[in-house]
Amino acid sequence: MATKVNRQWCLATRPVGSIAESNFEWRQEPVPTLEE
Repeated sequence: MATKVNRQWCLATRPVGSIAESNFEWRQEPVPTLEE
């Protein structure tokens, strides 16, 4: 089975004025497997 990846844009810094690309951070983490 292929590894599932959680992809998300996160706020890196609080914008002052107009938003910029530097205010955001792209993260990718493997989705943990479910355990019973």
